[in-house]
Amino acid sequence: MRSKVPKYVQIAEILKRRIANGNYMSQSFPGGPKLVAEFGVNYRTVRQAFQLLLDEGLLVRGENERLVQPGGAGRTPFKVAFVSSGYCCPADKWLLAVREAARKYRCMFCRVVFDTTDDAILYETLDGDFDLIFLSVGTPDGLLLDKIRQKKEKVVLLFADMSAEGIPFFDGIGNEACALIVRHLARRNCRKIDFFSVMQTPEFYTARRDVWEKTLKELNCTGEAYCVMGNVEEERFVQAHRLAAGFLKQGAFREADGVFCSDVEAAQGLLRAFADAGIRVPEEIQVASFGAPELAAMFIPSITVIRTPPLAPLAAELFEHFLGITPQPGRLRFNFDYRKFTEDELIMQGESTWKNEGGVP
Repeated sequence: MRSKVPKYVQIAEILKRRIANGNYMSQSFPGGPKLVAEFGVNYRTVRQAFQLLLDEGLLVRGENERLVQPGGAGRTPFKVAFVSSGYCCPADKWLLAVREAARKYRCMFCRVVFDTTDDAILYETLDGDFDLIFLSVGTPDGLLLDKIRQKKEKVVLLFADMSAEGIPFFDGIGNEACALIVRHLARRNCRKIDFFSVMQTPEFYTARRDVWEKTLKELNCTGEAYCVMGNVEEERFVQAHRLAAGFLKQGAFREADGVFCSDVEAAQGLLRAFADAGIRVPEEIQVASFGAPELAAMFIPSITVIRTPPLAPLAAELFEHFLGITPQPGRLRFNFDYRKFTEDELIMQGESTWKNEGGVP
């Protein structure tokens, strides 16, 4: 079926998305002849598309009437890249927060996607003409870590705190907030609270397990940890389901009245394994997790989780620091202190735990 939208409008929309994704950050904006050949249209159609972009201020006429992206009078635009695996969807709240902050401060923005941490695109991006690079690669090591150390004046790591090495760090709520979830379960009459995790970066999940273990001791509760290294080539919730089912066949979780999962994918797989085994949640066992409230709310039962406060204010602080608007010398960590929030602000109550304290539905 032919589209009723004029071709010049379709071309303009494609170019807008390319500009928003930073496709032309490291190359000149394409001229008319190139776009005529690319889209199979005549030059008049391309000129109409250009006029739409000029009218919206997405392009300006530079030297020799050549179309260029506006960078502001007398200055080179600040170039920002967000680098993550393909697992990060376009609606990811971290990606959205960085992209919106880049727009707010009139920075050029580019999203870079990689498959593995061996990809050349990671090293090329670090060597590229970027002023600020948000990098989501787990906990880097080896040659990649060496490269990040060399470029640390323009790199911000997401979720991996290496601020002790002078590398800036951007995160939401730290792992210390796991204590809130463990206490949440304990207040609902859980005395044996197990821990379940399918790990891909051990340091990340070990930190959450350590908080779980410490909090159990403080509450005089008990629990067992079930942690397995995952396969990066398989969806983690699928792995979690298979591994949890295997643990259940061996008698795991049978004496527990609560389980804290390291993340929502682990909780999703565990809930499916419980359902397959005829174990009712929360009637027989309660389940809670960390992060991804948007995803946690979609399951049946919905999962009780720690959620991250709105990221826009924190992203703004970070941009203003690097842009020199309100620099904060010596600051390397940009994350929330969970102690400044109430439990109601941080815990999203799902159907996987009792809504009131005392364990009575």
